[in-house]
Amino acid sequence: IKLLKGIEKCNRCGYDKYPEILHVNHKDRNRNNNLPNNLEVLCPNCHELEHKRGISVIGCTQDLHSGSTSSTLVSST
Repeated sequence: IKLLKGIEKCNRCGYDKYPEILHVNHKDRNRNNNLPNNLEVLCPNCHELEHKRGISVIGCTQDLHSGSTSSTLVSST
């Protein structure tokens, strides 16, 4: 999405080692709602947590090559 070009770090944890792997997340889960306030850039780990577990990440530090992640998790429910 063009409006998000130039954003090179995860909005949740700040991951920025490989910006080309970042994802765009629709906060309301509606893929047709591309309003800027509905979009956020997430790393693959934070995006997975958002969709699969309903968990928000606070203070996540990631090394995607080693597979290790250190996070403080807060349930969104």
